[in-house]
Amino acid sequence: DHGGHDAADGSGRALRYVEWVHDPDPTDTHFVMDMAYLLLEGDGSARAIHDRHVVGLFSRDTWLRLLAEVGFTPELIIEADEEIWDSGGGELFVARKPR
Repeated sequence: DHGGHDAADGSGRALRYVEWVHDPDPTDTHFVMDMAYLLLEGDGSARAIHDRHVVGLFSRDTWLRLLAEVGFTPELIIEADEEIWDSGGGELFVARKPR
């Protein structure tokens, strides 16, 4: 994906970005998103930023276990409200940190 935005406030600031999604190891449960941002400041200077996200697909049980392992009290909410979910239903994880 790619795109950009120019500030509407007359400051001269602007942003351009590109995103690559790739899967270095198709046999595992995650993929990589690399994003590059080019930022133009109001004074005309520019800088580049690289941002990498490792994104995973995990089972419901894995999510609940991992949330509990790091100290949260996890709760699974199954919601069928079509106004919230385009597909007619979905699952939400709520993780509360005990006081």
